[in-house]
Amino acid sequence: MDKKFYLLAGVHRSGNTLISSILNQNPDVYSSPLSPVAEYMWKCKTAREELEYEKTTQHPDRTINMISRILDNYYYDVKKPVVLDRDKNWAHPANVDMIKRYFDFKPKIVFTTRPIIEVMASFIAIDISVVIRWMNKSSFQPDTSLPLNDNLCDYLVSSDSQLTRVMLAFDSIHDPDNAGMIHVVKYEDLLNTPQKTMDKVYDFLEIQSFKHNFTNIRKIEEYNEAAAELPKDLHKIRRILGKSNVRVEDYLTPRSIEKYKDLRYF
Repeated sequence: MDKKFYLLAGVHRSGNTLISSILNQNPDVYSSPLSPVAEYMWKCKTAREELEYEKTTQHPDRTINMISRILDNYYYDVKKPVVLDRDKNWAHPANVDMIKRYFDFKPKIVFTTRPIIEVMASFIAIDISVVIRWMNKSSFQPDTSLPLNDNLCDYLVSSDSQLTRVMLAFDSIHDPDNAGMIHVVKYEDLLNTPQKTMDKVYDFLEIQSFKHNFTNIRKIEEYNEAAAELPKDLHKIRRILGKSNVRVEDYLTPRSIEKYKDLRYF
């Protein structure tokens, strides 16, 4: 079966798992759990650049062909015509350059985002101990004069944070060379006008739209958060589409809200 491949990326806590689960209601679509494909592809690319015999081989196209067909090979067992591979960092500039170089088709990336203060509050609310552990394992230096949650907020936008790596995707989004390649989905739009928002996703992917059920949302596959040292319910979704009961002001101080409120979408 010939498959069409697309990529799903986005800011943490911005509805990435949610939109993937919604897409999986479509019988013609398979949207993956968090996938290792981008990492595999990067390691193959790096090995090709570093290995001396790759520079002298008479068959350089063999390795290029192997990398370019990685999605076909990884999803060999999927019996659906449309596949979305999900990795938060697909839209990172380095990954965008890689896929433009190796894929023999123009990749389309759906990218979910959300105001930064909501992302911060959601991370702290779901499991503050994990965010503390991330901060303590990093090179970030807390300011002892500030409350803990202020330090956690500052850490989440520091150079050591996963969020900051994802944030670099906006360089890709605003790069005119990537015009038509990345479609941004705002979390608030997905909640407030879900079918209209999904219709725009289908228009971007250039595939037929589907009438979704937003009162019976299920994940088709689970992700092992414990193995990845992530909060237990990080990828848990509600069956009925609706706003979270996490209030920013319950987790962020006025100082952090004021400092980061204008970073609505990084």
